Amino acid sequence: MDEKIIPLPSWKHNLLTSKLVNAYFSLKFGTNKKYIFVSTTGRSGTTTLTNIFDACNSVSSFHEPYPIMNGSTMNLYNNGSKKRPKKIFNYIKVPNIHRETAESDFYFESNHMFIKSYVEFAHQYFGRKMAVIHLRRDPLEVADSIISIQNEPGTTVGDRWWLSYSLPNNLINISKFLDSFNGIEASFLKALWYWYEVEARTNYWKRELPEIDFYTIETPELNQIDKVLPLLDSLGVKYDYQSIENIVGKRFNLKQNEKTLRNVKRDRALELHDALLNELINQDLLRLCQSPKN
Repeated sequence: MDEKIIPLPSWKHNLLTSKLVNAYFSLKFGTNKKYIFVSTTGRSGTTTLTNIFDACNSVSSFHEPYPIMNGSTMNLYNNGSKKRPKKIFNYIKVPNIHRETAESDFYFESNHMFIKSYVEFAHQYFGRKMAVIHLRRDPLEVADSIISIQNEPGTTVGDRWWLSYSLPNNLINISKFLDSFNGIEASFLKALWYWYEVEARTNYWKRELPEIDFYTIETPELNQIDKVLPLLDSLGVKYDYQSIENIVGKRFNLKQNEKTLRNVKRDRALELHDALLNELINQDLLRLCQSPKN
């Protein structure tokens, strides 16, 4: 369902109902829970990470659960109109989270909309009970994966799921530079811009929320059990070693049926990446993509 057609408030989704539902679950099942979200670009191993947490004890684990907060919700948020996105989060998403974690100690959600449309709402509601996993994949690989499924930023589908590169509120605002390219190279650069925009937003919230724990893991490390287990241990999640070992190294949600041979040759991709980096340096924007020091 497109979230823009959901009437808010309604008899089912409103401030009073959400407060009653949330209070009921808190009183009956307790409030000593942890809520784990993922900040990432997508096309980065989010399904694998969801399956890892699903194999843990007392974890309710989900990949892009309803409401996803994409499409019209994401676009409203990123155009500065946060009233409706906040209502969707508080009236629908939060009660759903409480229902799903009624008998679990942890809630895990892998959803690349988190950093693009509801990170601040999650913090306002869950506070220090929230933790964030910063899942990073190589920028060239992310860009290549996005253009291979033909929905990069600037397309109708791309602007519904990723971000629009021309929004004035973007932290990495280089639309004139991106518009100076054509064809597949323009598509690749827009997808590459998206990686840097997500990095900039993640690091912005790391600085803004120093009381929240952020844990960084690189996508290739999802294939290494000696990297996955310390992440779970840091979060306090309990698990059976064999159950985790059975998942680590497996790949999911490859979208092979959607992929084409549409890509940029490696040498040219590196040149385009260098051009984008130079633009970021010239505009003093690259520093926004660098993780704050502890």
